[in-house]
Amino acid sequence: MAIDKDLLDRLLAGRDARELFGSGGLLDELKKALSERILSAELDDHLAHEEALEQGNRRNGTSKKTVLSGTSQVTLAIPRDRAGTFDPKLIGKYQRRFPEFDDKIISMYARGMSVREIRGHLEVLSSTRIFADETTIKILDPGRGKTKQGYFWVAARDDRACGGADPPAVIYQYATGRAKRHADALLGGYRGLVQCDGYNAYKQLAGPARDDAPVTLAFCWSHVRRGFYDLAKSGTSPIATEALRRIAALYRIETEIRGKDPAERL
Repeated sequence: MAIDKDLLDRLLAGRDARELFGSGGLLDELKKALSERILSAELDDHLAHEEALEQGNRRNGTSKKTVLSGTSQVTLAIPRDRAGTFDPKLIGKYQRRFPEFDDKIISMYARGMSVREIRGHLEVLSSTRIFADETTIKILDPGRGKTKQGYFWVAARDDRACGGADPPAVIYQYATGRAKRHADALLGGYRGLVQCDGYNAYKQLAGPARDDAPVTLAFCWSHVRRGFYDLAKSGTSPIATEALRRIAALYRIETEIRGKDPAERL
């Protein structure tokens, strides 16, 4: 979805085109305005929770915070609550750099996502652990009378199995293929643990060529097990059979501890 032309005309009116992308230019103004709007919406949501209502928690002004983005520094007015329990998902209390700021915020806004949708997207990607995958879908191919193959890339958060308190959430992002750039579009700038299969696009997110903080990959036991199963079903691979037995023992332990908090699981 393209940004409305009239809106662009109003934003560009009276501006020097050479200064649009410089420090303090239009792009920085958009970053600041969008960020502060999302942060305000986050605080509204925080204060609407039953516990906050019972405690009489409410807004308590703002504080200034300078954040480094991909192209410049932006000073934001961070909203505060009286109880001091508000920790924004967009930019955490102790966070001074917003990874992939331009790509994550500006591009989502340009695609027509609402503030609530952008906030939800960022909330999932602020989780310490996520699951990522991609799957094929059939989409219409106008003018050809047939369908063509596309992909849904998925990032999901669900910590219920380890006693997590955050509600499960999922992001679906459409792409035309499985190239690494599509993994970057969804997960670029993410910091934390990514559970995934062995597809190379995910491995490159955590590779040594990246100059940002590392992604830790946790590969999927189901995918690992599949190879041993294929070998074992012939009845001629005792090593594969033993591997399946040991994996089954791990699965039994996981069944017993599922839903318990991390300390109990250890």
